[in-house]
Amino acid sequence: MCLEFEPFSTFQKSAEMNSYSVFLLLVITLAAVTLQLSSAEGNCPMPCPHIMDPVCSTDGAQIRRFSNRCLMQAYNECESENGKTYQEVDAAHCGDDDDNWI
Repeated sequence: MCLEFEPFSTFQKSAEMNSYSVFLLLVITLAAVTLQLSSAEGNCPMPCPHIMDPVCSTDGAQIRRFSNRCLMQAYNECESENGKTYQEVDAAHCGDDDDNWI
């Protein structure tokens, strides 16, 4: 009759479990930090399609054209200065001036 004694095997399983627990804790911490940072920054940078669908807009003082609505929203959320946001207006307000594109 032969008895098997495996103290190293038990220790190894315990070490693997501890390593797994530490790894899992690290992943959860990184996920929480990433979520907190992304909520602090909003959706910036905001991914927008490269579609030409011009939008005429104003912030109440200036008239600007954006290549599409998504770019206007991205500008409002990520790049607006002093809380100025652009709202879409009728295309007739933009005219033919090529200097007001964003």
